[in-house]
Amino acid sequence: MSFIEEGVMQIGQLGTEEVASLFVPYG
Repeated sequence: MSFIEEGVMQIGQLGTEEVASLFVPYG
């Protein structure tokens, strides 16, 4: 599985808000 495919699956599992908090820790 490619890195992007893994990322897509993680986004589906965690939800957009939690994923955004990973990319924007100060948010």
